[in-house]
Amino acid sequence: MNIATTLRLPEKELKALRMIATMEGKTMSKIIHELVEEYLEDYFDVREAKEALKEKGEIPWEEVKKQWGFED
Repeated sequence: MNIATTLRLPEKELKALRMIATMEGKTMSKIIHELVEEYLEDYFDVREAKEALKEKGEIPWEEVKKQWGFED
């Protein structure tokens, strides 16, 4: 379910958003939706990375290469 909200932007940013929407053939709503999705993904990725940094212990580089299939 989509819910409407109000977004207040400075005139300069609003003009830029309108221009990009026109150039990309998208609605401003679609562009804002994509930007919010990207922001949320980045936000949670950073939180997970910070939590991982708090973990104790190390994984040897050789083990990492093996897990990711980067063995020579």
